Amino acid sequence: MSRGRWVVSCLIVFWMSLAGTAMAADPGRRCGGSSSAAPATGRKVVSSDGRAATAPARAPARVLASVQDTCGYLEVVEAGGLRLLVCDGVIQAAVPSSGVRLLPGVLIRARDYVELIPYYRTGTRNALVIGLGGGLHARALACHGIATHAVDVEPAIVPLAEEYFDFDGEVTIADGRAFLEQTQRRFDAIVLDTFQGASVPKHLYTREAFARMRDRLADGGVLAVHLVAPPQHASTAAVARTLAAVFPHTVALRNGFGDGIQHIYLLSGTLPLELSPRQRLQLRAWGFVGDEFFTVNTAGARILTDNENPLDRLCRDPAAEHRRGSLIDACTHNARGQPTF
Repeated sequence: MSRGRWVVSCLIVFWMSLAGTAMAADPGRRCGGSSSAAPATGRKVVSSDGRAATAPARAPARVLASVQDTCGYLEVVEAGGLRLLVCDGVIQAAVPSSGVRLLPGVLIRARDYVELIPYYRTGTRNALVIGLGGGLHARALACHGIATHAVDVEPAIVPLAEEYFDFDGEVTIADGRAFLEQTQRRFDAIVLDTFQGASVPKHLYTREAFARMRDRLADGGVLAVHLVAPPQHASTAAVARTLAAVFPHTVALRNGFGDGIQHIYLLSGTLPLELSPRQRLQLRAWGFVGDEFFTVNTAGARILTDNENPLDRLCRDPAAEHRRGSLIDACTHNARGQPTF
């Protein structure tokens, strides 16, 4: 199995196991719509580290919505028991199509470490999310009592997030950098989760952009940056070194295993980022055991600036691999032109 396909397989494994756990818990809001997927037949998916989980057998995918936006082609697709938000064939968000109760720990169980924000900054009351996607980060933070304000450059994403992913929060339609320059609000946390298909808008990842985010953070605030790349790739190192030029403290986490392309989370702040023994014990109950941390080797990496920013070139190979490994790109098409697995 290629590394890109392994990442997608793990995504399915994590979400299907998450759905079974979360729906057995206390009542709560659902992320995803009310549509039901076809019954599972017990097909087994095995990741490259030998772990296995039961997932539905392949079935024809259903396109629930599609729209051409200014940055690409957006679709909401149901396939393999998942509801997917897809931009130009690349998955941007995924939830179980049968619904999942959104409770504290949901993202951590799925190895999405944006949800560590309220642990690294206890008492977090509000957050800015740059890049709405399906609204899952905003909804997960709301489980911790955090009010979120989302910013997205694309108007078409909002009704899709609302109708198909149960998002109902505040949104400003604007470029993230422009919003940061204009707003005078301060936030306890900022989440930078912006993708254009498989690539990122590089103007949001410069020293100047990170400095503006630091200025918009309240005392002790945390910035969480989400990337998709190998842990020691040049693009990861460049973003990490640029963060280090602005923030004195950064922790790095990865959601995969080995050195292949995977989801990377860089959390930065002006104060040390530490988890107490009690917090670690609570997180362990949600599957967070500590092997998620890693150290980015930034030796020789350049600091990204508004005047010199090769991030699009550095991201080219990981973006291409991410696109090849996308679940939608793995589809074939039937006679009606609809994707089937």
